[in-house]
Amino acid sequence: DRTGFGMMMLSLRAELRLLERLAGETLTECGPELLTPPGHRLGAMNFFVREMLGALFLGDDDEVIALIDAASGAVALGPMRLYAQDFHFCAALALLKRAELERARPYVDRFLSWGAHATHNFGPRMRLVEAEVARVEGRGADASRGYDAAVSLARAVGSLGDAGLAS
Repeated sequence: DRTGFGMMMLSLRAELRLLERLAGETLTECGPELLTPPGHRLGAMNFFVREMLGALFLGDDDEVIALIDAASGAVALGPMRLYAQDFHFCAALALLKRAELERARPYVDRFLSWGAHATHNFGPRMRLVEAEVARVEGRGADASRGYDAAVSLARAVGSLGDAGLAS
C-alpha cells in the first residue's frame, strides 16, 4: 500500500544518508520533509530515529541533539510511539555524553521505565544509560561496572552496535 511504500522509502533514505556520512560524500539530498503528509508521519519518525542512531554510532552528538529538537513534537503522536524507545535512548545518551543531566533526565527516566518492563529487549542499553548517569554524577566505579555490564549483555544478545557504544 501507499503508506507502507512511503515508510519504506524514508527508511531507505535514512540508510543512504548514513552511508553518505560514512563515505564522506553526498549522493542525494533527502529528508523527512519529502514524505510527511499525515499518512507518512510514522515513516518520518522512522527517518528521524534512524538518523539519530546513525549519528550516535558515528559519535556526532551535535547531530543527535539537532534531531532531538526536530523530532520532539512527532515522538508524542500516536503511531510514533513505535520508535519512541530508540528516540529516548539516543536523546538520553547524547545529552549525557555532554554531561547535560538535567536536560537528559526526562529521556533517561522514560527510557528506563520502559526498559524495566522488557529488560530482555533493553538490558544492554539500560546498563549503558545508567553507566552514563553514574559517570555524569561522578560515581566512577558504578559507571565502570555499568559499561562492563552493558558490553557483556550486548555481546550476549548479539548487539554489536550497542557493545561498541558501551566500549
